[in-house]
Amino acid sequence: MKTKHLQRDHFKLELGKITNQKRDELSLTVRDRLFSISGFCAARFYFLYCSMGTEVDTKGIFERLIQERKEVAFPIWHQKEQRLSWHIVTAWSQLRRRTNRIMEPEYLIETEILSYRADWILVPGIAFDRRGYRLGRGAGMYDRTLTTLRNEARRVGLFFAIQEANQVIIEPHDERMDFIVTEKEIIDV
Repeated sequence: MKTKHLQRDHFKLELGKITNQKRDELSLTVRDRLFSISGFCAARFYFLYCSMGTEVDTKGIFERLIQERKEVAFPIWHQKEQRLSWHIVTAWSQLRRRTNRIMEPEYLIETEILSYRADWILVPGIAFDRRGYRLGRGAGMYDRTLTTLRNEARRVGLFFAIQEANQVIIEPHDERMDFIVTEKEIIDV
């Protein structure tokens, strides 16, 4: 596949073949693998996203982090500034459908947490490869955030195994993950 656009189209079609029931089952396995990564449960600040459509379901991850008394921030996309701000969320009900159908927290300045505070950031995508690169939706939101993280922050892409590409087409601004987690394995990049 020659372009990111063609790669996105291919993997969106593959993801569309997963039934909701199967997605839920696979998501539980991804969640369990994620929590088995050494050091994952020892951190304090987690940056998470609210999954959409065919993505690995993140609600179970959020609930478990909250149960373990962790601080979890979700992003708000600021179109004009082309950036994400991160806000502490303590209950799933605090998320609302906002930008581009994406569930985001209410914008309250007192809940904002600066990106350098993240210990672990969980990142969505359309496809991944074993080098740790991911193919996102194309806006560059996460790549911009990843450049602002401190070096110790761990970057984790959450995917289903069918989203693996031989090689994701990358550009100079594309950032790598430290881990890729699927229902079949943890890839330690």
